[in-house]
Amino acid sequence: MMRQASTSDDDAARPAGDIVRDFYDAFETGQASQALGLLSRDVVWVEAEGSPYGGESALKGRRAVWEGLLAPLAADWDGLEMLRDDLVEAGSAILVIGRHRGTHRGSGRRLDAQVAHLWEVQAGRIVRFRGFANTLAIAQARAR
Repeated sequence: MMRQASTSDDDAARPAGDIVRDFYDAFETGQASQALGLLSRDVVWVEAEGSPYGGESALKGRRAVWEGLLAPLAADWDGLEMLRDDLVEAGSAILVIGRHRGTHRGSGRRLDAQVAHLWEVQAGRIVRFRGFANTLAIAQARAR
């Protein structure tokens, strides 16, 4: 699951927004290996300050993103959705404004948090992510 996916000329030529959409779709449908395959081997992933998921420092590399973010999210939330209200493409940079929605397995509480995601895509792979989120809403949904 953690091996480097090859980047074909077709992947490198795809619009950055399509790569980001594919990441969201793969994660939401439980296809973690496909989502990870869209990340560069040395991706830098920065979650919102105060986030319980990798918010203390940048996650570097696919394995760190899997272990520090994607696996814990999948374990903690039922029906987690990453709704995209707006997706703005500016070359290799993609800004997504939306919401995270789901139910926390431990507390049974619903999450509905506003988020903004800034992505950078190069040669058909995601090389950088920076997330901004309503971490108070996340904490309240997780509270038992």
